[in-house]
Amino acid sequence: MAKSRTTSIKTIDVADSYAVRLMQHLVVPTFVIDPKRRVVIWNRACERLTGVAASEVIGTSKHWQAFYETRRPCLADLVALDRPEQLPEFYSEYAARGHNGLGFSAENW
Repeated sequence: MAKSRTTSIKTIDVADSYAVRLMQHLVVPTFVIDPKRRVVIWNRACERLTGVAASEVIGTSKHWQAFYETRRPCLADLVALDRPEQLPEFYSEYAARGHNGLGFSAENW
């Protein structure tokens, strides 16, 4: 049983590593925050779009600075905080649920 558990942990590590590498190379600007709203991924497309290097935001909660002049939540923050009711307050164009009933999207550029 221990061998099976070790094998499955290695498989998960490889899958996570592959997923992270894949996300880094997406052409869509993408960043990921953890439950404490610290940046864990800031991909190359996000660097190009914002002009902010990943090294400046990874491990911090300063992702909002790449998009706004004054502190305010990004869509990722509202999702992490489970506050979809605040979408209209911060985004004039938004969808509270995607076509499949999952997820959020917002625009304000």
